[in-house]
Amino acid sequence: MAKYQVVTTFQALDQLAEIEAYLSENRSDETAEYVVDGLIEAIESLENMPTRHPLLRLVEKKEYTYRYAPKWAYKIIFRVEENPPTVFVITIVHSKRDPSWLDDILV
Repeated sequence: MAKYQVVTTFQALDQLAEIEAYLSENRSDETAEYVVDGLIEAIESLENMPTRHPLLRLVEKKEYTYRYAPKWAYKIIFRVEENPPTVFVITIVHSKRDPSWLDDILV
């Protein structure tokens, strides 16, 4: 089975930094490190069978089909391309955040 290359966008990297800063300030540095490490591990796992994750049905009529990988209270939002096999991690959102803003960033 072919492995997918995982490409993390600048937006997703910014989200990771924001999550880390928020958790460091409001919880602890240890919690922030634990959560960010877990999210990175989940992102890296997308190299194997990324289509096992559910479709993101909150956005429709877009150029691409989006999926999400849940990790704790977060959703890692990504799209998959088959030629060449690549996963583009678009953003990471807290599950309780209003999803309407996704329309502005997903094409």
